[in-house]
Amino acid sequence: MVNSIRLGLPSNTANPLKASSSFKTNKRGSGGKISVKRGSLPIRLPSRRVSGGAIRRESDGDSVATTDTRGSFAMGASERFSKRVSGELDADLAKNFQASWRDSAVGNFQMNTLNFSGLVLHGRDAEVKDLLDTLKSLGGEDNAPNINNKLRITEKGRITECSTEKGVKEPPSAAPAIVTDEDAPAPPKARQQQQCKLISILGSTGVGKSSTARKLEAPTARAGGFFVAGKFNCQHQVPYSAFTHAFVELCNIIRNIEEDWRKEIIANIDEAVGKTNLRLLAEVIPDITKILNIDEEESKKVDVGTTDAAAGSPEKKNQLNYLVIKFIRAVCSPEHPLVLLLDDLQWADEASLDLLEAVARDTENSSLLVVTTCSTMATEKEDGCCGYLKMTNELEELNGLEKKIVLGNLHPEANTAKMKALTDILYSKTLGNAFFVIEVMRTLVNDELLKFNFGSMKWQWEDDEVSKISITGNVADLLAEKLGRMPPGEQLVLQVAACLGQSFTEAAFEFVMPKAMESEFNKPSEKNEESSTQDTTKKEESSTKDTAKNEKGSTQDTLKKFCEEGILKYENGSLFGDPSMKYSFAHNQIQDAALVSISKQVLPKLSLLLGSQLLLFGEENDELDEIVFVALDLCSKGSEFIEDLEKKVKLAGYAAFAGNKALRQGAFMSAANYMEVGLSYLGEECWANHKEMTLDLSSGLAEAYYTVGKFDEMEKHVNQILEQQGGAGEKNRAYRTLILSLGAQERFGEAIDTGLKALKGLKVIKKLSKKAGLLSALNELRKTQSLLKKNTVPLEYLPELTDKNRIYAMEIVYMMTTMMYIVNPNLFLIMYAKVVRWNIKYGVCQYSPHSFATYGVVKCGVLGDVKGGYELGEEALSLSERLGARQTESKTIFAFYAFIYHWSKYLRDAEQPLLFGYQVGLENGDVEAAFFDLGHLMMNGLIAGSVKLDTLSERMKDSSQKMKYYKQNAIRSFIVCLWQVALNLSGQSVDPFVLTGEAMNEKDMFDTIEKTKNAMLKPFLYSLKMQLLFILGDYKKALHCAKKSADYGVKISQGEPLVPRHTFFSGLTFIANGEIGRGKKVLKKMKSWVTKGNINCLHQVQLLVAELASVNGKNEVAKKSFEDAAKSAKVGSFDNDRALTHERAALHFLKSDDDTYWAAYHINLSIEAYESWSATAKVRQLVEKHQDILSKHGYNWK
Repeated sequence: MVNSIRLGLPSNTANPLKASSSFKTNKRGSGGKISVKRGSLPIRLPSRRVSGGAIRRESDGDSVATTDTRGSFAMGASERFSKRVSGELDADLAKNFQASWRDSAVGNFQMNTLNFSGLVLHGRDAEVKDLLDTLKSLGGEDNAPNINNKLRITEKGRITECSTEKGVKEPPSAAPAIVTDEDAPAPPKARQQQQCKLISILGSTGVGKSSTARKLEAPTARAGGFFVAGKFNCQHQVPYSAFTHAFVELCNIIRNIEEDWRKEIIANIDEAVGKTNLRLLAEVIPDITKILNIDEEESKKVDVGTTDAAAGSPEKKNQLNYLVIKFIRAVCSPEHPLVLLLDDLQWADEASLDLLEAVARDTENSSLLVVTTCSTMATEKEDGCCGYLKMTNELEELNGLEKKIVLGNLHPEANTAKMKALTDILYSKTLGNAFFVIEVMRTLVNDELLKFNFGSMKWQWEDDEVSKISITGNVADLLAEKLGRMPPGEQLVLQVAACLGQSFTEAAFEFVMPKAMESEFNKPSEKNEESSTQDTTKKEESSTKDTAKNEKGSTQDTLKKFCEEGILKYENGSLFGDPSMKYSFAHNQIQDAALVSISKQVLPKLSLLLGSQLLLFGEENDELDEIVFVALDLCSKGSEFIEDLEKKVKLAGYAAFAGNKALRQGAFMSAANYMEVGLSYLGEECWANHKEMTLDLSSGLAEAYYTVGKFDEMEKHVNQILEQQGGAGEKNRAYRTLILSLGAQERFGEAIDTGLKALKGLKVIKKLSKKAGLLSALNELRKTQSLLKKNTVPLEYLPELTDKNRIYAMEIVYMMTTMMYIVNPNLFLIMYAKVVRWNIKYGVCQYSPHSFATYGVVKCGVLGDVKGGYELGEEALSLSERLGARQTESKTIFAFYAFIYHWSKYLRDAEQPLLFGYQVGLENGDVEAAFFDLGHLMMNGLIAGSVKLDTLSERMKDSSQKMKYYKQNAIRSFIVCLWQVALNLSGQSVDPFVLTGEAMNEKDMFDTIEKTKNAMLKPFLYSLKMQLLFILGDYKKALHCAKKSADYGVKISQGEPLVPRHTFFSGLTFIANGEIGRGKKVLKKMKSWVTKGNINCLHQVQLLVAELASVNGKNEVAKKSFEDAAKSAKVGSFDNDRALTHERAALHFLKSDDDTYWAAYHINLSIEAYESWSATAKVRQLVEKHQDILSKHGYNWK
């Protein structure tokens, strides 16, 4: 019996299954334009294609003014600040896209409810609805600019105009309107969190993950947004390959959008990224220079004063990640969101996963949707998949994963009796795998078991004949069997393409293909030889000879044929024959099948041949940077067949090139792999025969192993370098890596010994021990003070240092700063005293501003010269501007605004500069400095009382999460203590007297401090505990904590803004516990600070005077001093201390005056101030304690 069923078909489709996945081109006259059909999607193609997603935008006439915000500090740090810390933004995101969708006409063939018609996927209704809902929640304009009436959409590089509304003029093509999705649901309410959204789509290979994700393409276009996609490669793990592909596509879109919009985006990118960072950003986004119209050579200029050692550091990786984030922020907006599809994460390299996590954690961009797909079949055998799943699970715990969609196979359901038999047959042979179903149906069509009757416009088949067809157990074998039927010439084309990777350019393919045709590999594979008949063999030999003729035309025709058959697809380029034309496999399993068809004996040799040819192609066409990873991967697969020593050395040079490129990109595991391969090519006598190249490879390999935490392997290569004969300059890179790795392992003493050894090798110091004492430190400080007095040249006019050894020496001291401060503060003083003298004698470099600022901290905190320290700090900032010392700028800002500024200026005014320092640190990859800036910003907010506690708690929570992600545990330990104090005071803890809650557990923290012997954190925590207990009125326990934290600000942490506050509360605690003598000593010290210009201590001194006067019965002096302290606190915006002053005044009047009027008056003012600070726990305590007095005088607090 012949069964038949009708399907809706394009009128010009000859073979529906074939046409549904192919391009047809028809000449449309002169002008170089043709009409292209892909399924039922009409497209208008200009003579030159662009790549990308939706690019239409109506101009609203508004202009965006941009200014250079990097002026001098004399003009104010706020002018240079561009982005605020996450959590401070409060943008309204309740906007919708106002796009409309409608269903396309489809046929009735169903398997479950999943249909395939052309390129349109149907049936994943719930999953697609999730995607669309998420898209619409990104935002959009309240009055969208006619996006329903006119749409310019780029479909794989082809631009068209069309309409989906009645009464609107149709596009110039006679083809039907664009197929769109279902009607959009109502827009959701505004999101409070300013975070990008990540959707993870999981499922086995062939279930339709990519097709489901691409259902967002047309809706994104209609919303005025960008849709771009990239795919990771199963054959070659090229760092950032999917990101690069997607961003190149995005750059192509930007180059072809309307001029006003393009200029706006370019201005945003220029402001966010800056021209100085283009060289690094181009490692991931190579086309960034094209959209900014910057000469490629100009973008490759290296900053003056930078050292080669910084090329492959973790800082560079952090910097690159942050630059990519800023680029994305600059491109997208609520009106024009960006949807980024990253396909096949199971094959992603480690660097790409790290970048993806950084992008997903961006809390300052609500206009980005990242959709990822990952095959669950690879979970156990692919590291990329395991890393990806681990990352998404962590994000899910932090509410950073928007949705996780798991796609399964289809189920055998049919809506007609005629379909049931065919449905059951297909299910029995495929188990419902979507891709397998399609390939089986294509097989049925090719074998003429499933035919289309144009007379009845119906599909026809015989159930019995279909059931008899022999189908292999999986789709890979089915595809391999189909490929085996191809002529050997076509097989070779597909095999070569598969070796090149998931995608490849026509130019590279045509370069390598002739050699492949001439080689011994142009023969049928072993598999095919075993299964082929004698007639088939003759036919193959004949075909091989024909293929060898007219190679260029033949390969182009074959590639075109594969595209028409849905085996390959076009990605970009102009018409056929354009060298920039790029092809990719239509599905991973097709590429896999092509690779499987190559015999195991042939594959290594063919790979070596293709890799060698690719390297030659890269050299001749100046494209080595783009293809070196793929080429070397291919060569390594056939390395056992390389016998020529000269060729091995040349490959080692390519490996060094690739390894250093991977280091610059922050792809450290990839770098290590290439460096190891390079050393293997050089052999065991590499140091004797090829010292320079071996040094380069070994240094890079040590850096790579350090950054991924493989310290044993790192030390092995560093030791080999240090054992070699040669000057100190050759070993600088190794010394740097060793010092940093020892520091990362908290082996600070060994790190300092290594640093001192390196300095002696550079001949900048003679004798110096890490156990240097106070006398040596004072002697060095005396020498430096003397030289500074004699120096008449302003620091910013000092000549630039050209001696590379001195620059390396300053870098070593810079790296050891924190370690020296922890191990031996005297050594810290000695080294910075020396470095300041070096700068004055020999000149300045990028490390000089930080050294001068650090010495300014010493002048303020150790020598007591507040004015001199402030002046030196300001000169350091000016010098940093002059030198463009971006690498050390964040730490220079930190030294000045965290340790110097508060001695002379109001604490509140350091907020914006510290925020700027945080941003600069992230931009330059110096996350340690960035989070030092951010940590002290949080500390200042608590000390100054200028930020409400509930707001401050949220900021600290966000900061703590970021510090945890960036592994900045040292500063995070301090932040969680501050955070818990804020939670206690704001009433967000069970017991306000105990520092236990969301941020930390007090007992666990003290236990950890004892185990780690953290000499800085212990007094810091006791100091915070003392302040909390005093505010809450437990003076005896506060005294205990004051004694435990007596060393704070004396032996450690000199110059921090918490030091004056610690001293202030110590004085209050001593007085409250009757230790008047100690209280007077504190007052004397604080008066000296005020005399030297510390305006932040003025109200504190006045309050201490009032407390002592109250104890001594001097009521008038006390009253006047309480009033002065309250006024000074108000002027300085110290709401916390103003509240405390009024509370202490109330207690004074309760003790000294029978009339409770003034006591009630001050209690009321104290409650108001505490409430404005959102200190809910303290407000509750005061109201409960003084309810009677307040009610008596008409103050109604509940």
